[in-house]
Amino acid sequence: MPTSLSPAWDIEKENILEPDEFITEIRIPATEINTRSTFLKTRIRGAWNFALASAAVRSTSNNGVCQDARVALGGVAPLPLRVNKAERALIGKKITSDILQQAADLATSGAEPLTMNRYKVDLTGALVKKAVQAVV
Repeated sequence: MPTSLSPAWDIEKENILEPDEFITEIRIPATEINTRSTFLKTRIRGAWNFALASAAVRSTSNNGVCQDARVALGGVAPLPLRVNKAERALIGKKITSDILQQAADLATSGAEPLTMNRYKVDLTGALVKKAVQAVV
C-alpha cells in the first residue's frame, strides 16, 4: 500500500476482477485477547452520508500499556490512509492525555488541506483522540 496521499495505482480499477478471476474465500483472523477497535466518522447529515472525516483504531493493551495499535483515516485522502507515526506514538506506552494529543498531532502532521477544507485537520485530530480513548 502506498505511504503517500497519492494512489500508486488506478483507484477506479484496483478492485475490478478480470473475466477469468473470482474470489474463492475471505479470511478474517481471530482477534487477540485484550484487543478492541472502533470506527468513528463525522458527517453532515445521517449515518448513510459520506464522512467528512473518519478514524478507525485498533489497539491491544496489557495492564494499561498499548502493545499494538493500528490507526487509519478516511475522508482525508483519495484512499484510506494508515498513519504509522500515530501508531508508533501509542505502542509501548500507557495512554495519557499527552499521548492522545501526540497521536492526534502525528496523525495530521504533514496534512496539506485545500483552502475550503482546512477544518478537516482539527476534525481528524479530534476523531483520532476520541477513537484511541475508546479502545484503550
